[in-house]
Amino acid sequence: DAHGIPWQYKTVTLGGTDAGSLQRSGLGAEVMTIATPCRNLHSGACTMSYSDFEATGALLTALLDTKF
Repeated sequence: DAHGIPWQYKTVTLGGTDAGSLQRSGLGAEVMTIATPCRNLHSGACTMSYSDFEATGALLTALLDTKF
């Protein structure tokens, strides 16, 4: 919100990533998953809105510029 980057809640949480395994491995680790809205993700024709693509890039840039 501070950077004016549009975002939306992910309402369906089917599937998963390796983030959960990394979080529980060894002594544990902080993890974060960023999901970009798209269709047909696991196909040769994944499609998304170009504005969502740009917003994801802006979000990642803002995140990498953040001091934790």
